Amino acid sequence: MSVQLVGGTKEMITLKFRTVSLFVAVIAIVSMVGEGRLTGQSPAGPGPLGGFPWVRTGGPLGGLGYDIRMHPGNPDLMYVTDAQAGPHRSVNGGQTWLPINQGIVDRSGGSGDSIPVFSLTIDPNVPDILWAGLQGITGIYRSANGGESWEKRVNGIIEPEGLTIRSVTVQPGSSQVVYAGGEITSGAWAGVNMPGKEFDRVQGVVYKSIDAGLNWQVILRAQNLVRYVLIDPTDVNILYAATGIFDREASNSDPTTNTAGGVGILKSTDGGASWAPVNPESPIYFRGTR
Repeated sequence: MSVQLVGGTKEMITLKFRTVSLFVAVIAIVSMVGEGRLTGQSPAGPGPLGGFPWVRTGGPLGGLGYDIRMHPGNPDLMYVTDAQAGPHRSVNGGQTWLPINQGIVDRSGGSGDSIPVFSLTIDPNVPDILWAGLQGITGIYRSANGGESWEKRVNGIIEPEGLTIRSVTVQPGSSQVVYAGGEITSGAWAGVNMPGKEFDRVQGVVYKSIDAGLNWQVILRAQNLVRYVLIDPTDVNILYAATGIFDREASNSDPTTNTAGGVGILKSTDGGASWAPVNPESPIYFRGTR
């Protein structure tokens, strides 16, 4: 089967498989788009996708796009994170995107120029305030002007490396109270890499700030990563920590006995001072979020 790519190139990619799935064809084409060899709109041509035009919508190339956020009062104002190129902003509903990295000084990657912004949150009280969490190199940044500039706020965060901030949650009614949920690699919490059956065996952490991120303190350490911290809108002292995700394994898992480990969903009724499992009676085969 051959897929002809039209619109700036006449190259032919011959897929030498007896059965070629549509998924493989899509990956081949998207790969070339990412390399800049296809731009604009591709007219229909022969092949399994011949009836479907391709339109580039913009945004950062490559990397790990994780969070998409929309301004609550303006649906045309959008943000997206990319763990290679940092946060980007669109003011026209996603038609065009521009980087907003001024003040984000941390870099990573083999060439030392990746901007590993993993998560992004809009303050529900003041939408011009944004929070960004970094991947793997311990960093939380705050912007007070919609991403025009950023200030690093990590005082009290003790992991020098190996920490990924997977989410930031701002308390409704008070922008001073902020929670950051994270993942700690086995290399960071154990001092050595501890692979599980398929993925790294990680731990989780929740940090809390009561002064808009100027200072942080740990309020939870768990045997699996913390993906989200949710606040009960009727009582801000009630918190939920959702732990686990499909491509990580809990630190208390045992690949030799196929024990999944994990801690499930945790709840606090005192603003994070103490935590207890929501469903302790349930066996933990695998509980997490996607």
